[in-house]
Amino acid sequence: MTTNPPTIERRQDEFKRSLFESGTVLESTLVGIALAADRRLAWVNETFARMLGYERAELTGQAAAILYPDGESFELFGAAAYPLLKSGRPYVSEQRLKCKDGSYIWCQIYGTAVDPRNPARGSVWTTVDISERKELQESLQRSLAERDVILQSTLVGISFSVNRRHLWVNETFATMLGYEREELIGQLSLMHFPDLESYEAFGYTAYRILASGRPCVTERWQKRKDGSLIWCEIYGNYVDPDDLAKGTIWTYLDITERKRAEEDIRAALGKERELNELKSRFVSMTSHEFRTPLATILSSAELLEQYSARLPPREREDLFRSIRTAVERMTRMLDNVLTIGKAEANMLQFSPVPTDLAKFCGRLADEIRLAAGDRHAVEFSCEGADAPVLVDEKLLRHALTNLLSNAVKYSPGGGRVEFRVSLGEGTARFEVRDHGIGIPPEDQARLFETFHRARNVGTIAGTGLGLAIVKKSIDLHRGSVAVESAPGAGTVFRVTIPLGNGLVSAGDERR
Repeated sequence: MTTNPPTIERRQDEFKRSLFESGTVLESTLVGIALAADRRLAWVNETFARMLGYERAELTGQAAAILYPDGESFELFGAAAYPLLKSGRPYVSEQRLKCKDGSYIWCQIYGTAVDPRNPARGSVWTTVDISERKELQESLQRSLAERDVILQSTLVGISFSVNRRHLWVNETFATMLGYEREELIGQLSLMHFPDLESYEAFGYTAYRILASGRPCVTERWQKRKDGSLIWCEIYGNYVDPDDLAKGTIWTYLDITERKRAEEDIRAALGKERELNELKSRFVSMTSHEFRTPLATILSSAELLEQYSARLPPREREDLFRSIRTAVERMTRMLDNVLTIGKAEANMLQFSPVPTDLAKFCGRLADEIRLAAGDRHAVEFSCEGADAPVLVDEKLLRHALTNLLSNAVKYSPGGGRVEFRVSLGEGTARFEVRDHGIGIPPEDQARLFETFHRARNVGTIAGTGLGLAIVKKSIDLHRGSVAVESAPGAGTVFRVTIPLGNGLVSAGDERR
């Protein structure tokens, strides 16, 4: 006798009877329940039907495919679910199901086989509508995506760190430091600090501030991938002040240009202060230095005016000599002021002409010797000056006269002044040596600055212009000035002028 396989109607009746007998499912449950066999809905509860907008009778006996957006999605569901059910394992997933009115809902479904050894007995499915949760998830994902776009496109670098290790950085931060984002994520922030010391110092200061409940705001050097340094303004705060282990958020703003501008402003202000000081010193110098020769001229003129007829010839000559000397002194001072003014304005002209250095320097030595009188011996020697050389006589006179005058002036007790000139190997060398008061080491670095005078000059008159003129005159010759000195042991200045680069000898020029 042949036994016919049970019909769908019989399986429905058996399932209903078992449900009723076991009492495990109530029609009023909040979970949708369905029995499926042969890929058809053999039975559904009221909740399942209502969830999809049907009456129960409209679903009973229908192909389960009507619940899916299309045949392809149903086939994919079956391919994933039924192998699990046959193996005795449950199938759990989130599926998009189609309602009667054509709309869709998201459901979480859980399916098990009634009897894995007999697939014909079908499977039981529980369904929960999770559309609201999915909508919230999608909204959150959209918000996160929008936030990520905003954070990636911002002009400031942003980093999320835990234990000083970058867990997330935006594109701006990576670009600022010359890295790809992937190169920074997971790395300690040590990699963009100049050195370990600055990294540890920052951490010690910053995290103590954060631990006190305040944000950290600071400016620090940061190292780029290529090793260059940039200034960054850094702002940091904890994600959750009540749970510091949740990490910190840091923003970075490249302020290198601002820092450079600040330095330029400070330099300009410093230059302005320096110029103001120079003006003050110039006014003070001129009022002091001009007062003495003017007083000499005035008093001598008054004596000549009132007593000229009664003065002996020798005394009249002395008064005229005093006037002439005072005028020469004022002329030299004015000449120095004009020269330094032209030099500061880059208006000094360099006009080399063929010059016999032996005769030229010899005349300078005679002039200084005459002005120094009997208290100083000016010794002059010259070697190798066999042919004229190209120099600017006016500038060289400025330089050598100032050096020789200073040698005499700062040897107040008298003594020997040595003036040596030598030519050889395409170079002219000049040496002026005295045995006077010397120059303190702390003043030697600023010796050639305008109006600067050494602190040990005391009451010795001077303008502070002479050595500045020396330096600028020799610079125009492309030469150099060196000094050796010690307090009480005298001073030696060495001037070197190359005779190449346009400063060739006259004979070479003619050739």
